[in-house]
Amino acid sequence: MERIMTRKATARLEEAKLEQTLVELNKYKDLCGVLQRVQDDNEKEVLNILSNNSKLKSEMAELHCQLVNITEERDKLQHIVDQFDRCSDEFDTTLKHNAELKCRFSEAQDTIIRMESTSQKLQTEQTNALFVDLAGYNRTPNSSNLCFVPDCTNSERLRVPIYIKQQILMDYKLYVSPNARVWEEHASVYNWELLTEYQFTTQLAQTHIVEMLDLLRKKTVKIIG
Repeated sequence: MERIMTRKATARLEEAKLEQTLVELNKYKDLCGVLQRVQDDNEKEVLNILSNNSKLKSEMAELHCQLVNITEERDKLQHIVDQFDRCSDEFDTTLKHNAELKCRFSEAQDTIIRMESTSQKLQTEQTNALFVDLAGYNRTPNSSNLCFVPDCTNSERLRVPIYIKQQILMDYKLYVSPNARVWEEHASVYNWELLTEYQFTTQLAQTHIVEMLDLLRKKTVKIIG
């Protein structure tokens, strides 16, 4: 009887242990479920992190490409800036050179003006030395652009006939130059008294005097009284 009671007590004890173990197993099972859910959540988070890392790597690669492109553009712009700086330096040098050339050109012009002035003075002196004032004799301008009669602006001009030149020279001591021209109306009027109303140059060169003498020697004199 005692053995039976002992066995029953032992069985109850074992049963209690088993129940306790079952309770603990259920707790562990619940804990494992919680841990499994936590693990699943962590795996999902890791997958999200990995996905984000992939996106970040892709963005970093794109940013790197953009950085490379921007660096190349910067280098190109820097090259352009360097060229511009060189061009600016060359432009400044050119401006300085131009300023120097302008200064030299101005000095050369001043020198030319002085030399021309000196040459003109020398020519004037030489011309004055060549010309003489022959008492009472004058001469007309040696031009074919206008009638030798002053104030005449008629465009119809003819060569002055020799006999007219001779008559004017002998009557009025006025030498009509070789290139002189005369209006036809003046040439047809044989009274040259109007010439006394004007003043002509009194400077006569040696060639003028020779021409005057040759003119007087010609036998084509036709004087109309």
